[in-house]
Amino acid sequence: MSVNDALLVLKKIGTAYNEMCRPILCEFSIPQIEFDIIMILSSNPEYNTAKNVCEVIHAKANLMSLHVDKLVQSGYIERCTDDCDRRKIKLSCTDKALPIIEKGREIKKNFLIELCKNLSENQLAEFYEVLNVIGSNADNISNRKHQ
Repeated sequence: MSVNDALLVLKKIGTAYNEMCRPILCEFSIPQIEFDIIMILSSNPEYNTAKNVCEVIHAKANLMSLHVDKLVQSGYIERCTDDCDRRKIKLSCTDKALPIIEKGREIKKNFLIELCKNLSENQLAEFYEVLNVIGSNADNISNRKHQ
């Protein structure tokens, strides 16, 4: 498999995921990026600032600020000051976001099932192992940029 083939597969995976998310985006009238923000905040308490979420979804800060503002205005997330550092603003999901979170988790579970169907348990275990290694390698490449 060439690099172009691998990148194409990754793009297809992202496109397929976005397609599976489409019904929930329509139901709640939110764009994919706002859905992603909610899902990251609900599943990863350590990524509780706009800067952290930006790094995870590779969004520009000004775009993130716009969507965070919209989610706050819609009542899906809230901002609060960090007790240890008043300059730091933490983000968290509100109860209003719970239906999105529940449906989002179901979508993610079904996406993984669909993505991995026709793989044996051994292939699936190897796939997860390979993904972990590739993820670590990608982090190493990204971290070189910041050194």
